[in-house]
Amino acid sequence: MSSIRYSICATHYNNGEYIRNSAGVFADEIEGRNDWELVITDAGSNDGSIKYLRDLESRQENVRVIVEEGLTIGEGRRAAAEAANGDILIQVMDLDANYYNDGRILDITCFYENLIEEEGELMLSVGINFCTSNLLQELGGWSELITNEETELKRRALRVDKLRFAPIRVFDQNAGLEKGLRDGIVRFYHNSAAKFQAGVSFWYMLYHWARYAPGIKPKIGAFLVFPFSWISAKRAVGDVDHSYDKTDKYLIDFKKTVYKRRPELWLDPPETLSEYVDEKEIEHIRS
Repeated sequence: MSSIRYSICATHYNNGEYIRNSAGVFADEIEGRNDWELVITDAGSNDGSIKYLRDLESRQENVRVIVEEGLTIGEGRRAAAEAANGDILIQVMDLDANYYNDGRILDITCFYENLIEEEGELMLSVGINFCTSNLLQELGGWSELITNEETELKRRALRVDKLRFAPIRVFDQNAGLEKGLRDGIVRFYHNSAAKFQAGVSFWYMLYHWARYAPGIKPKIGAFLVFPFSWISAKRAVGDVDHSYDKTDKYLIDFKKTVYKRRPELWLDPPETLSEYVDEKEIEHIRS
């Protein structure tokens, strides 16, 4: 019987610039803790980061690295979760970020354990997701999508009232938010294609984005990108199983819409986590 109770799960591809401040931080946090493990799937990185991950694995018994070329983000998340031994999964969304190395992951885990002891099994989103392995299995696990896989899983949790949020900072910089125009367009293209493939109509998306997207640049981007992503979705082979539809009220900004429609799902962090509160997150969801 495994002694592991907590599994930090992540998937990775070519984030060598940030790997020491993400995977390296998590490895430091759990070093010497026999009831913790770090499980990372890698899609075949070619920037030298696999060597760093293998070095971590060789130095720490509770670090495991699984390399499988060609994994999508959703497939990588699913593989990491399925390989994990813990009852509680700390599911890291991005390894292209600088995570705080101050013990807050351990503190938030204590908060999560108290939460599920009081309210039963839940998914807690704080920039990374906390979930029991039993609940993840009940929800059907990660979908093998190339994008939107996190929001899609949260939608399933929301439908059965198993989702909670808390405005807590876990990293101080996310490289994915600072990439150039080309990367932003590519990400927007894949996100919109996933919605079209799932059944959202072209005209509804265009109307919804034109009406609710913040600022003129996202609106212009939608008019330029949507035709191409719609064509891509129509040519795609196979069905995508998730909850988008033409009446979806959570289409544009999931977290913000949840706050407006279900404010009780946003939890106030306890005093023990007050120094980690994300004021920018609070300002965003309330705007």
